[in-house]
Amino acid sequence: YHYYQEPDLQGGGALGTRALIAVFRSFTGRELETLLTPLVLAHYGLNTVDDLCRRYYAGRLERVSDLAPLVFRAASSGDSVAENILRSFGEGYVELAVATMRRLGILDLEIEVVLSGSVFKGESPLLIHTIERGILAAAPRARLVNARYEPLVGAVILGLEALGVPLSETIHAHLEDSARSWELIRNVDG
Repeated sequence: YHYYQEPDLQGGGALGTRALIAVFRSFTGRELETLLTPLVLAHYGLNTVDDLCRRYYAGRLERVSDLAPLVFRAASSGDSVAENILRSFGEGYVELAVATMRRLGILDLEIEVVLSGSVFKGESPLLIHTIERGILAAAPRARLVNARYEPLVGAVILGLEALGVPLSETIHAHLEDSARSWELIRNVDG
């Protein structure tokens, strides 16, 4: 439901959009200089922020979600603008998760909060730390868990269950092999 109300929390695309906004704000002097500027320009093969603006307003910036890893890279390098993007993004997720847990009456229970999606694979731990800190402040018995697989694998499992297919060891092995070959394994330790 929140996807229809808050597009700024919609995964990699939202982080990519925030990166673009930060580059534009930095260029106009409304934000600090940021490593995101050269990273985003290089990503699109552009020389200037003016070129980026022209392409953006012409609707010709493809796959803005591909900019999300650049936010993590810049944050890992100590870029305060990128760090603020990740903190703000994480706080939005915390707000949503805590509100949901409150509505369900489970803030005091031992529960697992599963992190799933591409944004939780970034090279900077700041996003996960922000979420963990916020969740534990509201639900101290909660535990954050990295999903083993991308959501697509879960959808396949739910589909098989809905069809009444027993999830045998053989099917699990096939799912594991397929997930590995399609790079759908998120947490190799899980």
